Amino acid sequence: MEKLSAAKIISLLSADAMRYFFPGYSAMESIYHEIRFRIHDSGKVAHRAEKTHDYLSEDKQASPAKSRERYSHKFKQRSSLLFETEEFPDDEFFPAAPAAESECDLDPKTKALLDEIEAIKVKYGITIEELEAVLSYRVKLSHLRITRHKEIILDDFDHREVKMDALTKSIFLLYLKHPEGIRYKELCDHRSELEEIYLSISGRSDMDSIRKSIDDLTDPITSNSINEKVSRAKKAFREVVDVRIARFYYIDGRQGAAKRIALDRSLVIWE
Repeated sequence: MEKLSAAKIISLLSADAMRYFFPGYSAMESIYHEIRFRIHDSGKVAHRAEKTHDYLSEDKQASPAKSRERYSHKFKQRSSLLFETEEFPDDEFFPAAPAAESECDLDPKTKALLDEIEAIKVKYGITIEELEAVLSYRVKLSHLRITRHKEIILDDFDHREVKMDALTKSIFLLYLKHPEGIRYKELCDHRSELEEIYLSISGRSDMDSIRKSIDDLTDPITSNSINEKVSRAKKAFREVVDVRIARFYYIDGRQGAAKRIALDRSLVIWE
């Protein structure tokens, strides 16, 4: 099977796909400058080290197979621990990789980007995690900036804006202000705050209509509005960055438990 180098990956993926799957990627920041990769018929990444860092120094007495196993273990440790974020109790929230989900609601442009990575996966038998390893790419989460006009900007990812309608943005900002999380059934306790946020975003003056919208959002028993808005916020981030990264920005949590945004609030900037 053809060797897949970092240069080859970059040439195969469009500029938009590189920004989507590997935001902030810089070839100059490679952690493993002299590890070379090749793709075996098995689809696994094997590698050979030449003057690597001390923690990857080769044991001359070890068999080639043993050396590969040790390198693989070390490499996976460094390349799989991609995210640094606050940890929550397992029964409340877990920012783990989500299960496979339908992509039918994503816009055509995002679907095209996903098709690009899928084509490489099929042709070379390599996963997105292995592509990360070949690129020596380590995810660094972007600062999330909320502007005076309530725009949602990923500063470190080319200042990309995450666009949402006013109600969706309101519920997102409410959760962003509450790192402890909020259960859906407790949203009614935050009704005044949510109404204030919505008023600052929407520019609407029809208070009866505004109150009706807020009533629907804070009543998960008789209305599905909160589920719809949380799904839209998730979709908004999915259309800007890959799910590996997006999951730290959108609202998530186990059914019946407090929903939270996993992003470390030290990365949030309020103007």
